Amino acid sequence: MKTFKNESAFTRFFCDILTKHNAKVIAFVGSTMQATGITDRYICHNKFRGWVEFKKDKGKLSVGQRLFMQGLQDRGDNCGVVRYLSKERVIRFESIDGDFCGELDLETADAFSILISLQGLCVNRRTC
Repeated sequence: MKTFKNESAFTRFFCDILTKHNAKVIAFVGSTMQATGITDRYICHNKFRGWVEFKKDKGKLSVGQRLFMQGLQDRGDNCGVVRYLSKERVIRFESIDGDFCGELDLETADAFSILISLQGLCVNRRTC
């Protein structure tokens, strides 16, 4: 049974699965020299290209994150939230507005099902 004590552990698990299946995952780690609101990861794979913010349970996008992601979507990029719900033991995919886009059981999630679920975040079908 998989469990994650925090958002970082879940993010590592999620990105490791994709990296092992030929995805390029670029991390953006906050620093004092960086503008606030930059999304956690950029994922590039032939099934999905876009920006993903990882949250655990009821974590919310900050105002800066929401504005950053909205600006990316306005320019044609795909963006969304990947949420780990620890009580339900599922991975939920949400739009930046919090709309439900898909859900996977944590125990059966694999690279293919994750990539297909990420496609639910696509606003630009040319890059999915």
